[in-house]
Amino acid sequence: MLVGLLDSGNSTVRQWAAEALADLGIQRAVPGLQRAYESFRQRGEAPDDSEGVALRWALSELGARDVVVPPRAAALRRSLEYLDPAWPTVHLTEVIEQLAAHGQAVLYFQVWQVKPGGEAFGGHGPGIDWEVDRRLP
Repeated sequence: MLVGLLDSGNSTVRQWAAEALADLGIQRAVPGLQRAYESFRQRGEAPDDSEGVALRWALSELGARDVVVPPRAAALRRSLEYLDPAWPTVHLTEVIEQLAAHGQAVLYFQVWQVKPGGEAFGGHGPGIDWEVDRRLP
């Protein structure tokens, strides 16, 4: 039933179905998730749209999509309780350059302030202000 919801006319339903399928570890959902992601891309939706993020995450969680983190970026990575992956802001430029050099795109990032007790606070920054052909690989 959840796999069938990937064909819903509602993007929120498709997003939540993808997340549930991954959370439940339903491997047989991979072909449906791949079709849903290809449909998402063909519609030209913004890659940082919630549905696209959920579909990519679900495919990654189920082993049908590789997350690429170049070695240098991986070495700079830090894991915090609620922020993973995370990188210190001092390395942000280098991490973005490493991802770009390996054919990866940064869809968005958020700067968090981490207090000594581990509590984190986030904020919003500027968005992308140029047109992107979202149907390209």
